[in-house]
This record gives sequence, C-alpha cells and structure tokens, in this order.
Amino acid sequence: MKKCILAIYLIIISIASAKPVDNVRTVDMRSKGMGIQGITESIYFNPASSGFLEKKELSFFYYNRFMMKEMNTTTISFVYPHSFLTTGIIFSAFGDQLYRDNQLSLTLSKKLGHRWSIGINLTYRFLKIKMMEGTPAFFSSDFGITYQPNEKIRVGISLLNGPRISVGNTPFRYFTGYSFHAGCSWKIHSSVWLITEAENNYKIPFQGSAGIEYCPFSSFYIRTGIHTDPFQPYGGIGYTFRSVTADLAVSYHNILGISTGIGLKVSF
Repeated sequence: MKKCILAIYLIIISIASAKPVDNVRTVDMRSKGMGIQGITESIYFNPASSGFLEKKELSFFYYNRFMMKEMNTTTISFVYPHSFLTTGIIFSAFGDQLYRDNQLSLTLSKKLGHRWSIGINLTYRFLKIKMMEGTPAFFSSDFGITYQPNEKIRVGISLLNGPRISVGNTPFRYFTGYSFHAGCSWKIHSSVWLITEAENNYKIPFQGSAGIEYCPFSSFYIRTGIHTDPFQPYGGIGYTFRSVTADLAVSYHNILGISTGIGLKVSF
C-alpha cells in the first residue's frame, strides 16, 4: 500500500514539475502572490538581494500544493545584514515521511557601493525516501547580482543549482538542474510595484512571469501575477503591523487545482 501511495506522490510531483518546478525551493509568499517574482525580491532565488537589507529578518512560510498535505514546502530563514558581509541561513523541506526533499543553504552577499550587490548560496541538498536505501545528496551553489540605481528600480540576475558535487554515487536525475533568471522591479507609482521576470532552464528555453503589488493604504498590500508554461494565475495579500509582516498567496493549476501559502516575517 505504501508503495502505491509513494508512486502516486511521484506521479503528481512529475506532473507538477513539467515546467520543471523545484519543489523544495520556493519564493516567499509576497513574491509568490505576484507570480513567483523571486529574482529581485527573494533571497531564495537571488542571494544578492539580501545586500540591500537594513534590518535583521527572521522568516517562515508554508506552501501547500494542490491542497495536499503531502505536497507542502516549509521554509525558515534568518538573515543578518552587515556593512562588510551579509550572512544568513535557509532551511527548506518538501514532502512527508515517505518522501522528503531537504535543502540547507548558507547565503552570503556583499554590497558594492550604493547600487550593486553580489551574492552566493552554498547549498547541501538530500532526499529521504522511505523505501530506498541510502540518501541521495549533493552540494551546489547559486550566484546572483542585483543592481539598484535608485529607490524605484531594481534589476537582478541569478544562476540557480550551478556547479554541483555529488555525494557518493548520487545520480543527478533525482534533482532538478540549473536555471538562469533575469528580472526587474519598477515602482511606477507611490503605491504600485510592477515586476517582470524571465527564466531559462535545463528543460525549457524560456518562461516568463509578471506581477503587480498595490498598496491601497498604509501597511496593506494586494498582489496578483501570472506565470507561463503552464499558464498559472497567482494572487495574494499582505499586512504589516510594526515589525511583523503576514502574507497570504494562492495559485491555480488547470489540472491539479489550487495551492495556498502563508508567510510570516519579523524585522528587527
């Protein structure tokens, strides 16, 4: 029975990953609500973005794919900004006790002057599959650059799952390959952000996304966005009370249905 359940999990993961999707790596719920706009807004997709942080950040989010508890991703991170070198740690886990994909990353970024930031994530990733002997694992790295000429524009590029070193005889077919991202965020109005992103990965030459965030009044945010191949609409809201921000995100897949997520961030 457990083998049948695991087989169903892997089939669903394969369908959901036809883009392909890196299930253990997902953006924060603010970026998710805008159509997975991670390149300029999220350390999970661009390690250089933390170079512009001014306060320490402790973040937690939970993303539930297709309303199935076995298809969830949980992430916790802490970032400590410093004028010399910003450092942080990220831990993510996808799945349940039958199939669990884990990722632990050390994130480092350095601000160069007032406009540039460079960053790197050093990652250890490993699988726990109940009916498989051994633990498939590898080390990898992400690289990112962020350029912010002023407070209204930010441009970012990143390479995810770059050079990889297998642990033991782990075949890389268990994991997603490289992806290259480039995007821009633009504050087109005092209360409106417009964000776009393009992606090239080891399976698909081009994917695009676009999103918008609107702040109708102080501390409350409304978000929406789209992501291509397959086409998926996204939406979300956020609210900030003093140093705590809560975000909700939702997306829809035309075959597998609705996914939801919640995130909390404390700045201090």
